Amino acid sequence: MSRKYGSKVLNATGQVVGLHEMLKIGDSVIWNGRKYGSCEHDSEFQPGNTYPVCYIYDSNCDIELSVDAGSAQITIRAHDDEYSIVQ
Repeated sequence: MSRKYGSKVLNATGQVVGLHEMLKIGDSVIWNGRKYGSCEHDSEFQPGNTYPVCYIYDSNCDIELSVDAGSAQITIRAHDDEYSIVQ
């Protein structure tokens, strides 16, 4: 069976842990900046910087990016045109 580029990769419990030959949880991506709406933590994420993927949403394959801010970990959701794959 061949997989389509970017198709969901699931673990044994059915959680999305990657997108085939594209990215997986733990990979870093380049944040391109917010294109739609806003998030209270947008100011913590600077366009052009790289951030690790900490979650992939099953419903639409949006990803969650994280940054350490002192003693707290802050995350934001990113749509596919709000980030770029690190080559």
